[in-house]
Amino acid sequence: MGFFRWWEDITVECGTDITAMTFGVDSLATDGYDPYIDVPFFPSPSGGYGYFPIDDSLHPGYSMLSIDYRFPSADEIVWDFSLAGGVGFVVRWEPDDLPDSGDYYIGAYDADSLPDLVVDEWLDMRSADSMAILVLGGRIRAVGSPIYGIAEARRPVAPSISISPNPFNARVSVEFDPPIRGRVQIFDIDGRPIIESKIVGANWLWQPDESIGSGIYFMRIFGEGFSAIRKLIFLK
Repeated sequence: MGFFRWWEDITVECGTDITAMTFGVDSLATDGYDPYIDVPFFPSPSGGYGYFPIDDSLHPGYSMLSIDYRFPSADEIVWDFSLAGGVGFVVRWEPDDLPDSGDYYIGAYDADSLPDLVVDEWLDMRSADSMAILVLGGRIRAVGSPIYGIAEARRPVAPSISISPNPFNARVSVEFDPPIRGRVQIFDIDGRPIIESKIVGANWLWQPDESIGSGIYFMRIFGEGFSAIRKLIFLK
C-alpha cells in the first residue's frame, strides 16, 4: 500500500465560538497519540469548543486532540468527539471533501445513555453538511474506509520540495512542483506542535511570530499519496 492518507475537516460552532477539527486515516498512525501526525488541543479559558478525547498511557500529557488520525482499516473506524464550554453546538463539514469510496456517518450521543456513549440515529455525511447537537458529544464512523480510496489512475506524483532560505531569520518559503493540496505541520525539536496549516497551490510561507525562538524545527508535509519531513533552522 505504501504511504496513505485521507482527511476531513470539520468545524464545531457554539454561538460565535468556532473550533477547527480534523479526522482521517494515516498509514503511519495508531489509535493513540502520534507525534508529528496528531495535533493536541488546549481549550481556551471560556467559550464552547470541541475535541477528540484520547487516552494513551504512553503519552499521558495529552488527553485532547484537534486533529486525530487513525490507521487505515477496510472495516470500520470510529472517532468519538466531545463538546464542552457551552450549549447548542453545530458541527459542519464539506461532503465533497470526503473520499470517493467508503460510507461516513455522524451521530449525537443519546443523552439518556450517558456515560455509555450510545448513538441511536446516524446521519449520512454525504447527504448533509451540518448537524445540530444538544448533548455533550457524538461519534463519527467511517465504514469501509478507503485504503484504496485513491485510484492508481489518478494517484498524484510526489512533488519536488524547495525550501529557501534555510537557515532563515525572518521567513521561509516552501515551493512545490507540481502544486499540491495538502497540509503542513511544524514541530519543535521535542515534538511539540507549533502550527498546522492547509496548502493549496505551489507555495507556502512561514513567518514565525515573536513567541517562536531560534532553533531547529521539523516540517511535515503531506497530501494525497505522499508524506515528507524537512528540517528547518530558524535564526533570529
